[in-house]
Amino acid sequence: MPESSGAATPGSTRPVTISLPTPTPSFASCGTGPVLTSPPMDDGTYRHIVPLGNVAPPSHTFPTGHMYFALPWIETGGTDGVFGDGRVFTAQKVYAAADARVASLALANVVSTLSGVQESYQEFDLRLEVCDGIWIRYGHIGPLSDRLQALVDGSKANWCNSYSTGDFSVERCEYSPDWSVESGELIAYTSGRAAAFDFGASRPSDQSRNSGFVTRVPDCPLNLYDDAQRTQFEQLLGTSKIHRTSTPVCGIVDMDLPGTAQGRWFKTPDKFAVEDQNIALVFDNIEPEIPVFSIGSAVPGVQSNVYRFVPAVDGNVNRHFASITPGAGVFCYEGLKDRWGDIFQDLSLLIDMPDKTTLRIDSVQSGSCGSGPWTMSANAVTYLR
Repeated sequence: MPESSGAATPGSTRPVTISLPTPTPSFASCGTGPVLTSPPMDDGTYRHIVPLGNVAPPSHTFPTGHMYFALPWIETGGTDGVFGDGRVFTAQKVYAAADARVASLALANVVSTLSGVQESYQEFDLRLEVCDGIWIRYGHIGPLSDRLQALVDGSKANWCNSYSTGDFSVERCEYSPDWSVESGELIAYTSGRAAAFDFGASRPSDQSRNSGFVTRVPDCPLNLYDDAQRTQFEQLLGTSKIHRTSTPVCGIVDMDLPGTAQGRWFKTPDKFAVEDQNIALVFDNIEPEIPVFSIGSAVPGVQSNVYRFVPAVDGNVNRHFASITPGAGVFCYEGLKDRWGDIFQDLSLLIDMPDKTTLRIDSVQSGSCGSGPWTMSANAVTYLR
């Protein structure tokens, strides 16, 4: 993933770039009026919409460039279901949001240990090109509609690869079929393998519109609907308990602030390491006044999780990430909490920046920072960007 340039703060809308090797698209004009004309799901088949920028390490250590339509579930009282907690997510219908061509379709054969036992299943990831190079992304879908499945069965994959992240091992094959779909057409069902259905939008960056290697930037799919439908969606942004009110209400993806600790950090210089090896020092996507550490699986003594804290305006304890600059010393973070408000009793975090592209992070097995100063141990992990 290439590095973005320029500054971004919690009020910024500048998105992170995502490079995908694709043929040069035609970029047919969208014309006037709404770009998207059909909702992706029926009313009542989802509970709420999670804004852009959600972090859910280890597989989503970085802020996500898509939204989540949270799905209802059935409580079985047993240990079955995706998470092994008796919650079973029933399949819901998924529709094409506009007249479009199928820009890409990926078939994933997944082996998961998320529920505590090994399970194998199939999921699809679908991208529709609408107009002006805009892509609409559907994730955690499958089975496909009968029509699309028949087209897949008669096609050959462009390429396949394998990878592992978190509790998942994936064999993925990508197709670029150039089929057409109509707005409102049933194209798939939610897979039942996740608590939410992924729905996102992206568009080519201005610099890549005449290039065969397209750099895509995430966009808010809700803003592509007419005002009435967008307003209906926005009333559901957040969770069942907390509504996002900060602007932009869709959320923010790119929070990188170069020269400070704020943003995404990579374990390896080439930045193509599996995401769970990385970390992000960003903000909550529903309550963006709350800063969070999103930590994958590569920091000794720290479990993969989201760590929230109350920020301070001065001193070296719980400072805003944007205040941490090269050579400013070691900073400590205490009173760390998870999403549900539970405190990590025996954990504090230390960070410093030796230079503008390097960050070190270390853990202390105490819930309190004390008075300092602090020193990085031999277990400190170095990240780059």
